[in-house]
Amino acid sequence: MVSRQIKIGDSRAHERVTLRCSIALARGLRVGEGWTLDMSECGCLVESSLPVKVGDNLQVRLLFHGSEPSMRVSLAVVRWVQGFRFGIQFIGIEEQARARLNRYLLLLGGDPWSRTFD
Repeated sequence: MVSRQIKIGDSRAHERVTLRCSIALARGLRVGEGWTLDMSECGCLVESSLPVKVGDNLQVRLLFHGSEPSMRVSLAVVRWVQGFRFGIQFIGIEEQARARLNRYLLLLGGDPWSRTFD
């Protein structure tokens, strides 16, 4: 299920799309798995038992549904932590991968400016 999350007073620069997909995380020699709960072109909300703290650097592999190939993010930074949930910002992502992610999110969430209202 895909939905848009918009909150009044939310200062995020990029729209988030609810997206649940598997994620593999590596912090040094520690490796873990989890789920994304929402995603934008610059990061995502993760639920995982991998212990992290604000400022940790991670390597990430996003495992999308169906035939969509996985995507690698060579550097993501943990921006906040609350229990088993944390937000990461994609820092080291190739331009081709970022463009692919943007197209994927646009497909899932749609472009609100291209809609017609009757």
